[in-house]
Order: sequence, then structure tokens, then C-alpha cells
Amino acid sequence: MRYFINIIFNGYNYYGWQKQNNKNTIENILEKKIKYILKKKIKIITCSRTDKLVNSFSLYAHFDIDSYIKNKNIFLKKINNFLPVYIQIKNIFLVKSNIHARYSVLSRTYLYIINFIKNPFLYKKSFFLKKNINYYKLMLITKIIKNIKDFKNFTNKKNIKNTICNIYDIK
Repeated sequence: MRYFINIIFNGYNYYGWQKQNNKNTIENILEKKIKYILKKKIKIITCSRTDKLVNSFSLYAHFDIDSYIKNKNIFLKKINNFLPVYIQIKNIFLVKSNIHARYSVLSRTYLYIINFIKNPFLYKKSFFLKKNINYYKLMLITKIIKNIKDFKNFTNKKNIKNTICNIYDIK
């Protein structure tokens, strides 16, 4: 049976999503804690990996197990009590086995914050730009980026099947 989970996390204490030897990662912690709760080894597949220090407001992942989770509310309460405060699972739901967290995704949303005034609440959550900025040029650049469809020139990998991406909004 395949279960999707919707995860929220503060990545400031972690070395990104993907498992790394002797590193504190989101994937390491989730797999270990879910294994403890379910008493079964699992492998989590995510819709997207994150880098070191990156947060997620809503990241989807899936895992397969051979038994049914009888009460998802009890599971969520147990797992969230066991997980660090920086990582929480917002929801869990059963899906068909052909639904894949990475390959079935229809869109992704990224939020990058550029801060022009020092703000202690946005420390480590935004890029602080110390210099004055030409807003007219910034708006021109955002229009150019928004119209790019093929991002082939933004990767150094050779065997990527699809480099087409639609940017729906830049604010």
C-alpha cells in the first residue's frame, strides 16, 4: 500500500532532504521515526529535494508498506509527538500504487524572499540586499525570467529528458 505524506519543516538544523552519512537530514529522521512507529523499514520518495538550511511549507512524499494504517489521526499524533519540533507531518493519505511523489507531480512552488530592510524575523529566511536596487531593471528581469520556458541552459547535466518549465508568477 502506498501512502502520501504532506510534510512541513524548518531546515535550518539540517543538511537538506537527502540522506547523507553522518549528517542530520530530513529524510534520515523521517525514515527512522516512521520505522519506529510502524515497526517496518520504509523508503521515502519525495517530490523534490531541498538543500541545506531550506524550509518547506508543504512537501509531499510517499512510502510503501504491506499493511493498512488503521487510524491516520492516531498515526499523525504519534509520529508528530516523536518527530523533532522542526519537522511535522501535516497529513497522510492512501493513494493508488501508480501515483508517485516525484513523477506524478504537476507543479512546484518556490518562495525566495529578498529583503531590503534588516528584519530580525526574516533573519536566515530571506536574502538581505544591502545595496540600492533599480526596481525598473528588477521588473524587466522578472519579465524575462517569467517568459523562459526551456531551462536547458541552466543545468550542467546532459541526460535530462525534459527541461521545460512554466513559471506562473513572480512577485
